[in-house]
Amino acid sequence: MKIISNLKKEIFKLNEELENLRSEVKTLKSIDKNQPSSKCLIQENNEASHSCECRNKFKEENIDLKNALVKFTLGKIT
Repeated sequence: MKIISNLKKEIFKLNEELENLRSEVKTLKSIDKNQPSSKCLIQENNEASHSCECRNKFKEENIDLKNALVKFTLGKIT
């Protein structure tokens, strides 16, 4: 029973983290809509390049976390 309780708590925490990441993605998308997508690639400013790299890392991390959550909720922890 203790294991199940701990797993339920972990699922709850992961769901909260997933929701936080979803809100971050929405924020990034709204920022992205305000800027032309080519601007980030063309602009040679280090700050803009760093911003794009971070955004891509967040997107990849979000996908990884979603996959981990799906595996976790299905009981296929690897």
